[in-house]
Order: sequence, then structure tokens, then C-alpha cells
Amino acid sequence: MARMIYKDVVFTFFNQIFDEGLQLAKTDKKEALEFFKAYIQYIYEDAEDIDSLEAAEERAKRNFGYWAGYCSPEVCKLIYDTFDCEHPVFGKDPYSFY
Repeated sequence: MARMIYKDVVFTFFNQIFDEGLQLAKTDKKEALEFFKAYIQYIYEDAEDIDSLEAAEERAKRNFGYWAGYCSPEVCKLIYDTFDCEHPVFGKDPYSFY
């Protein structure tokens, strides 16, 4: 099983990665962006179908954007603003469809 390690903390599941990114976005945007860079690097090194950092960044943004769509509008906006991402289907405002 693949694992992302950031500052000696092991993240085994995506929800752990997202939760850490969310907590950092709430408290320290600079650290949140460093964490996100580490997540991009993790994808680049781990995903067999990813062959560039740009593709890894695109996947990271899609992953965070999709997951944020399950959160409150406030959390969703925080994630989208912090990590410059959006929902892969519904865009920057997934709540406009309700």
C-alpha cells in the first residue's frame, strides 16, 4: 500500500491527506501549500500513469476539488481558494446546482 509521508507523519488514505490539508488551510496557508507540494510529489512518484509534475498537480487539484464538494460551502471555498482547485465536474461553485 502506498503511503505519503510529510514531516514524519504517515498518510495512508486520501481522507487523511485531505483532512491535513484542510487543517493547514485553516491555520497556516504557507504550510498548507508546502503540504500540497509534497502531495503533488507523492502522486508523481507513486502513480504509474503520471509522467510529469504538471500532470501530478492536475490530479492533486482534481482530488482536492472533488473531495471538497462533499464539505460545507465554507470549507469548499477555503479549499478551492487555498489550493487553486475546483470540482472536476461542477467547477468552482458545486452548490449552485442545488
